[in-house]
Amino acid sequence: MSSSAPRVATAHEPDAAIVEQGSHAASSDEIDRPDFASREPFTSAAEATRPAAAPEATKSSHSSDQSRVQLYSSAPGLSGRRVVLISGLATVGCAGLNLALTDRLTIFFDLCFIVVALTSAMSVRRRDLFTAGVLPPLLFAAVVGGIALVAPQTFSATGGVLQAFLTGLATHAVGLAAAYGVALVVVLCRVGADKAPTPVGGPPTS
Repeated sequence: MSSSAPRVATAHEPDAAIVEQGSHAASSDEIDRPDFASREPFTSAAEATRPAAAPEATKSSHSSDQSRVQLYSSAPGLSGRRVVLISGLATVGCAGLNLALTDRLTIFFDLCFIVVALTSAMSVRRRDLFTAGVLPPLLFAAVVGGIALVAPQTFSATGGVLQAFLTGLATHAVGLAAAYGVALVVVLCRVGADKAPTPVGGPPTS
């Protein structure tokens, strides 16, 4: 009796290795089984904020464009006196070249004067924009008046200096209007860029 009792107890005892494997399998099933209650949503926080990246990029690009325009408008340039001197010399040089080639003013002079007016409005400093705005008609009248005084036959074969001056203005009125319009457009654009609001985080204008 004493020897059979231990055998019965041993037969009913669970195997330690089997118990350990069963517990390991149960724990593996619990790990592999998905928990629908604690599953994360399909869209993450980065994906949720991704559509807002495009407006931010557009806003930063617009701010950088405004910054470049304001930096150009506030950039140092030539003084009003230098612009008047350089523009006068360039206009007189173009007129003299045109007279030397054709003995009269042609469309070549008009085109050159448009370029002179555009360059003067772009190169003048901000505080002297008014000078660039009123310079084209005064400079044109001075050059035409000088030619009418020195060589009136360039514009009119008969008559005096006044008639030659008025004829020269009337003949080249289209070139004068185009040059004056270009200069005014550039001046107004620079004034408008200077008055534009400074973007957040942008460089301060001087």
